[in-house]
Amino acid sequence: MDGLVVWQSKYGSTADYGRWIAAQLGFDAGAIDAVDVARIERARIVVVGGAVYGGKLPVAAWVGKNWPALAPRGPHLFVVSGMLGNDPAKLGKVMERAFPAGLRAALAPFSLPGRLDRMACDANDRAMLDMVVRMGLQDPALEALRRTGRFDFVNMALAAPVVAAVRQAQRRA
Repeated sequence: MDGLVVWQSKYGSTADYGRWIAAQLGFDAGAIDAVDVARIERARIVVVGGAVYGGKLPVAAWVGKNWPALAPRGPHLFVVSGMLGNDPAKLGKVMERAFPAGLRAALAPFSLPGRLDRMACDANDRAMLDMVVRMGLQDPALEALRRTGRFDFVNMALAAPVVAAVRQAQRRA
């Protein structure tokens, strides 16, 4: 197997991007809970996806646990969020909270916009969203949540830079 795309997805955006990226690259794909170290070690290149929840990146724990197997496979990371946009400073803060400096230096994350329907969220996520919306921050995702209770910025074409970076890594390998 040349490559593997894995993801942790709660509401589906990250899984959608993961499947799209895997299809474009011809890689095997699956959710992180279905991927063991042996499967990682069969791949030459690994792409990992995770979503930001409450400013945190839960997939970071899985990356840290599996780092010995991931590191030699030049892992590429895509981060899905409704509120990061293309703001490198916001993404940098998420990465700082998620990974120790050594891992951060080895990961070049790609930020991809997500989708969220407030009514599909669990009670904790709805309460957190309501609190953030009440803060009055100016953000396209929050504006959409205020107006409609949902936003959907998912777009397969936006995953093209991830695919291009992986293809470039394949050519170098």
